Amino acid sequence: MTAPFSSIVQSQGKIMSHSARRRFLATSCAIGVLGAGLVLASQARACDYPPKKGDPVITKGTFVHSVVDVAVAPGQPELALTYTVGPSGLSEIIYNFASATTAQTLEVFAEFANTAPASGTVDLLSLYTGFDYGSTGGFTPYAAPGKWTLQQINMYDNAGHCAYYEANAINAIIPHPNITVVNHVAPDTTAPTVSAAEILTTNVKLSTAHPFLRVNMTVADNLSGVQFAGATFTNAAQTSTIETYPNSVAPVQSGIMQSGEELDASTMPGTYTVTQIEVCDVPGNCLVLGQGTELANIFGGKTSFTVTK
Repeated sequence: MTAPFSSIVQSQGKIMSHSARRRFLATSCAIGVLGAGLVLASQARACDYPPKKGDPVITKGTFVHSVVDVAVAPGQPELALTYTVGPSGLSEIIYNFASATTAQTLEVFAEFANTAPASGTVDLLSLYTGFDYGSTGGFTPYAAPGKWTLQQINMYDNAGHCAYYEANAINAIIPHPNITVVNHVAPDTTAPTVSAAEILTTNVKLSTAHPFLRVNMTVADNLSGVQFAGATFTNAAQTSTIETYPNSVAPVQSGIMQSGEELDASTMPGTYTVTQIEVCDVPGNCLVLGQGTELANIFGGKTSFTVTK
């Protein structure tokens, strides 16, 4: 069985994939959530389970602390993994947590120096930078309190081999794959809102020097601020999809966030209609809208743009 690293987020009673958000967040290192769902070189590789010959193998895992108080340093999960990889050495470990009571998730990306050993035990701490490895993605002061569960681990070596662990495979190496998050300060568990949106470029010409699609969204958040705002557009034949990513200063407490995308010359011409918008705040609470009526209301009935040569 092979699978790319992926995750889902439950928002507004729906299970939605969030590859667009995860790609943006991982690339910008803006906040420690999903993604989500990146464009890291490792993400392009498929991962195996059970591990094949030559793949990395995790033999044991344990949380150094079962309780994480976000107000007390380091305020991050610390995971010790015992592993073996091939002679090329350890390259990267990506692991994912999910809150049991909210839609929040956390993804941590740990990249290792070329001197990382082919086997041993590594102590993974979120938002850590050292001579041996550096990691991005971690709890913010707004993280939801309560139980968080380790959902998936991907391990890569420098030769392109990858293995992933989830569900029962994680339980086999980490009998209690949960931590308890304490947040007595300012947990933010409410998703942001979108009150209006506008397509600024109703016709995008591929022949121009920079054929940008631009969208404005009027957003608001009750506490931490909006970190991500993006839209997905699909052509009539449903054979081509365009996703926009934020290009505004963030986070935004209340106001307009602009998102956009420079179209590739190979983009298929035609009319594209919005099929989904997504806004997420700093700790990863997300609002996803995908119904035609609600999107039409948000965009004031003007839900399409055209791509021409």
